[in-house]
Amino acid sequence: MNGSQHILIVDDEPAIRELIKDVLEDEGYQVSLAANAAEARRQAKNKKLSLALLDVWMPEEDGISLLHSWVKQKSVSFPVLIMSGHGTVETAVEATRLGAEGFIEKPLNTAKILQAVNKALKNDKREEELAKNRYAFMFAGNSEIMRALREQISALSGALPKALAISGEAGSGQAALAHYLHSISAHAANPFHAAPAGELGSSQALRHALEAAAGGTLFIDGLEEGAAAFYAALAKSLRQTPAALVILGAHYPFAELENGPASEILNAIPQAARLWLPPLHERPADALDIVETCLDYHVRQERMPYRKFPTAVKNHLLSHHRLNNVESLDALIRQMLLNGQGDVGLDEVKAALSQGAAGSQAWFQRLLKKSMRDARREFERAYLENLLDELGGNVSLMAEKSGLERTHLYRKLKSLGINLR
Repeated sequence: MNGSQHILIVDDEPAIRELIKDVLEDEGYQVSLAANAAEARRQAKNKKLSLALLDVWMPEEDGISLLHSWVKQKSVSFPVLIMSGHGTVETAVEATRLGAEGFIEKPLNTAKILQAVNKALKNDKREEELAKNRYAFMFAGNSEIMRALREQISALSGALPKALAISGEAGSGQAALAHYLHSISAHAANPFHAAPAGELGSSQALRHALEAAAGGTLFIDGLEEGAAAFYAALAKSLRQTPAALVILGAHYPFAELENGPASEILNAIPQAARLWLPPLHERPADALDIVETCLDYHVRQERMPYRKFPTAVKNHLLSHHRLNNVESLDALIRQMLLNGQGDVGLDEVKAALSQGAAGSQAWFQRLLKKSMRDARREFERAYLENLLDELGGNVSLMAEKSGLERTHLYRKLKSLGINLR
């Protein structure tokens, strides 16, 4: 993808040169190396370069002097990024004043390098691909329902309508799909703004949310939790031309929402633009594909250390009832990569699940950092999951002990993504 772009790395430390070379070559760039200013001049003269990464502190002639000579002689047409382990504000200002595209402070890391390089090359296509790859786990699997979803999105990608709707159980990945739709839309260069329907209780609040999206995408989650004033204001906006692409997220099936206060809003969205995200427990054959896709992304794109997930670990992950949605599965895989080395152990996974379990101190502290709406939802899920375990899945006993009418309990379980299997 980046094979036509050639980057020169100028640094007197061989280990630094090789580190950056490996990172950039993995991204498909052509890379040349120079250990000092003299070598850099020869490379710049003899090769068609797209970018140079230039260290400040080098023997004989430093990077600032080399940049100054390049600018003075007008001998280069490529952007230059300055690197320094002794970076100061003055150095950065001097470098950018001379014409450097940016400044990278050492110690270097993969994310820092790629962010600066992509920005310097104005590689929007690369950023778009990264955005799509981040949510690839959303589409992993070869089940019939996932193939149908991919085909539906492909048919929409040519010209997205002004509004779409996503329905799926909690944790099925609605926000991730909304981000993906934003990345393939004509609004991708503008902001992505998310707002819960329960917090948009007036036409003024909705207007402010649309303004925050600024011509980008507004993702409204929890459509079923909106107030009457919100529904009226949103319906009016959809009849006109919204200030942003509007994506609605709901935890109930569209058929149920059509019989409620959100019916007017759904009527403004064609069937082709209504996307249903199947929960993981309805497509268990896709689970291993999701694990591999998440693992591949975090290792390749986020440069996390690779760790093997043995069969016993995968089986435990897939059978654990608290990991029956793709978002929880992705989060745990990421945690395992960050927290250890070597093969992932079964005891390690069990400990991580225990630490994050409802009632633990880590769980409680995480809850306190959420909005009241999200904290309530997570508490309800934890409460009902524990009740499910305690009563062996007996819905009659659950209804009696929770004080919820059976029909309402079934709806609540489904909306929270709790599988009764």
